[in-house]
Amino acid sequence: SRHIKAGEELYSTYSHCTDCGNRKSDYDTTDILRDYGFVEDYPQRWILTRTFRFEIDEVYEHDEAHSNIEHPTGALKVRWLS
Repeated sequence: SRHIKAGEELYSTYSHCTDCGNRKSDYDTTDILRDYGFVEDYPQRWILTRTFRFEIDEVYEHDEAHSNIEHPTGALKVRWLS
């Protein structure tokens, strides 16, 4: 979690929903594009085959002056899923 700035955009995700059936583990970015016509911002889950699955997310850096604030660095990280 992180501090939310005044006026910062908040959104709910379609693919990381914990109470939406199998969406937490089996619903990915391609499903969102097919079903809703758009691609969500990060994090994104890509399930291309049963064994080729990964998530892409932004890398954040800690703000030294404010202990609860993180800023995106512009870099992305990949986490392979089993």
